[in-house]
Amino acid sequence: MTKARGVFPPGMPCGDGIADAACWKVPGLALPAGAVGDPAQAAAFAEAVRGELEGTILRYSRRQRLLRRARAMGMNRFEANLIMAAVLHQVPAPVETASASAPVGRIWPWVAAALAAEAAGLVLAWWLMVG
Repeated sequence: MTKARGVFPPGMPCGDGIADAACWKVPGLALPAGAVGDPAQAAAFAEAVRGELEGTILRYSRRQRLLRRARAMGMNRFEANLIMAAVLHQVPAPVETASASAPVGRIWPWVAAALAAEAAGLVLAWWLMVG
């Protein structure tokens, strides 16, 4: 487990009166003493949570599996959800790139097809009225 020093406000030292789980790299989140029963167990569960992530997503089925695992480890549901939230809070947000949005070059064939269909409809209507 990597300890983060200096990310908590003054007066909240890491490891002094606060559960070791509060020393994870979670800026702005401090778990009070006793929030998790066994810090080593909490760290092991946090690693299990990280292993179940798909990028920044923790799917519902995997969350349920993790809650069953936490129960088997002797954790209550609140502790397990608290650790899952802390781990999810650590995950960096995905960076939006230009390639993630709809590519501009790929839309023109669809626009051309729609215009061709409209033109064909107008030609057919004209032919029926004149013809």
